[in-house]
Amino acid sequence: MQRLGVDGAAQRDATEQARTELGGALASLEKAPVNSVAIRRQLELADQQWHFLENALNQPQGDPAHIATTSERLVEVMDEVTRLYTAVPK
Repeated sequence: MQRLGVDGAAQRDATEQARTELGGALASLEKAPVNSVAIRRQLELADQQWHFLENALNQPQGDPAHIATTSERLVEVMDEVTRLYTAVPK
């Protein structure tokens, strides 16, 4: 949003909070005792995508298309993680 000229303190604070929460959520999920091998693999992939996205976001002249593609891929991976968690026997 900053690169598109939509910038302000509230927007920056919300972005930083979202980044912190996502990083923390991934760390919590990685420690879940119900994680299967498949879930762990997907969480590793999510962690990789998250690092790619963080790197792209931290580039002063980051490519918006790359940021969008990477964030969409992260959503896809997390959708698969959700599917795997819902399949865990209760």
